[in-house]
Amino acid sequence: MEVQAECPWCGPVSLRPQEVSYAAEPGSDEALCEIACPVCYRVVYAKTTAEGVKIIRAAGAHLMSGLIPFELLERHDGPALRWDDALDLLAGLETTPFPQAELVDGNGAPRSRTAAPDARTPQ
Repeated sequence: MEVQAECPWCGPVSLRPQEVSYAAEPGSDEALCEIACPVCYRVVYAKTTAEGVKIIRAAGAHLMSGLIPFELLERHDGPALRWDDALDLLAGLETTPFPQAELVDGNGAPRSRTAAPDARTPQ
């Protein structure tokens, strides 16, 4: 049995099920598969469904270990980030001498977003 996958650099590739690892996202019908491309040897992550995981697991694929990049499954809703957005962020950081000071109080504890500025915080 072979598993068909697609490497973004090499195109369609064939693997043995033992060369595929998978992880299902908790509370979702989506899952991630990880392969090492047999042509270029790059690590490739691909989305699949819970049903797809059942099939490759039955064929001999194994569970992913370590940190699993589930952020690859996130939906990207909303408008795309524009160059103006990035430039506005950079301009804001340039005018704030210590941007990290806005996130913590004088003792280094996280500050709530609605809290008034601490008098001890450098401006």
